[in-house]
Amino acid sequence: MNRTLGLLSAAGIGAATMYLLDPDRGKRRRALVRNKAEHVTRIATTAAGKTQRDVRNHLLGAFAEFESLFRSEEVSDDILEARVRSKLGRVVSHPRGIEVKVVEGVVILSGPILADEVLPLVNTVIAMHGVNNIDNRLEIHESAGDVPALQGGRKRQAKRVGPFKTRWSPTTRLLATATGGAVAIYGLKRRGLLGSTR
Repeated sequence: MNRTLGLLSAAGIGAATMYLLDPDRGKRRRALVRNKAEHVTRIATTAAGKTQRDVRNHLLGAFAEFESLFRSEEVSDDILEARVRSKLGRVVSHPRGIEVKVVEGVVILSGPILADEVLPLVNTVIAMHGVNNIDNRLEIHESAGDVPALQGGRKRQAKRVGPFKTRWSPTTRLLATATGGAVAIYGLKRRGLLGSTR
């Protein structure tokens, strides 16, 4: 197995040397390889910076959430109302149709809403820090029909979590790559190069 791998490596090195040192086209090929390497280096540097910032933000967010578990500060009704309003556009397709009022930590929701958006909205609001309860006065509609406030808008997709997201954050990509690499190395050590492909 080791001998076969050595022969394949030697053949690959020889082919690469011939490709790059060709008297006629070698110079152009070497320049092309150098440009590609510089391009890959720039992409890797940019990706590393994004990943570093994303990991830092995730850690800061996790620390803030952990810290908030031991903090009992009161959130004013005005601030809580503004926070709820800022979340509407992420979970409902017609946020302008939803009226929000907060009284002593109780969030009063009213206005027309599509039936399949009620649960995502209620779950989002009840999970917010400072919300004591929800007074649900929403007018639920199975379809937009001829309700003026439900015309137009953009349908919100169901929120995907974890590996089911269509676009992973740099942190998730880093963890997935590290896990995949660890599994591949484990497979190579356990069963060898050919065994890991079975």
